[in-house]
Amino acid sequence: MDERFFATPPLCPYCLALAVLVDSSQIYASGKSYGMRWWCEPCGAHVGVHRDSATCEPLGRLADAELRVWKGRAHSALDPFWRGGTMTRREAYELLAGLMDMSKE
Repeated sequence: MDERFFATPPLCPYCLALAVLVDSSQIYASGKSYGMRWWCEPCGAHVGVHRDSATCEPLGRLADAELRVWKGRAHSALDPFWRGGTMTRREAYELLAGLMDMSKE
């Protein structure tokens, strides 16, 4: 790791360990790199980082295998709305947050 300042490592919501910053090639069986990820080595939960973040801010919370499946299903249902031009991405996520009675954050 270089001398840059990095975000505070996220705490794993499953096992309470601190995540470590790794290249995704260390996580995926294919060995292909999709960029950096915060990874909980003890339980395998992980999350990507914002592409343009100099401090490697996590994209969200660490997700275990089950949550990653559900997130994939949610994206499959929601993404066609904004990708197809029916609404903007922001509008789609605001609509979803409203339907789930959650804040946009």
